Amino acid sequence: MFKARYGAGKAGTRSCRAVTAVFLAVAAMASSPVGAANGEATTRATYVPRAEAICHAATVHHQTALRGVAEMVQSHELTAAAKRLRSASRALRQTISRLAAIPRPPADRQRLTQWFSYGQAGAGLLQQMARRLASGSSAGVSAMANRLLRYVRRANATVVGFEFHYCRIDPANFT
Repeated sequence: MFKARYGAGKAGTRSCRAVTAVFLAVAAMASSPVGAANGEATTRATYVPRAEAICHAATVHHQTALRGVAEMVQSHELTAAAKRLRSASRALRQTISRLAAIPRPPADRQRLTQWFSYGQAGAGLLQQMARRLASGSSAGVSAMANRLLRYVRRANATVVGFEFHYCRIDPANFT
């Protein structure tokens, strides 16, 4: 069903990219209070540029890491695809850590915490997809890719008011 709707083999790659970007944004939002070092409170206006800088670099890396994964799965190069997904998952977790270090606005703490949780879940799904492919099976990867897309959409909806560019993922680019 998934292959018929989204094209054979492309869903996993697109979903991974989308999830990666979303989770980078989620991680940026779920950090500690912004002005903690200098005693002033962080606002959305000061938080967004800092998060965007991290998300921009991470998005470029993830797009490079995930390029060609769909074709690899389609041509049954599952080990190579798994390696790329593992790399993307690891990079996403590192980006989340960097974003978590950014102080967040007190008024948006709960919203950003939710956004961050979507990012963590996405990194976990990328890792699960990598494990499944590394075992020589692509069964179930389409379902995981669908789950990643759902997380992407939910994460975007959670932080729509922040008007992110790089920390927001357009699911249409990955479906």
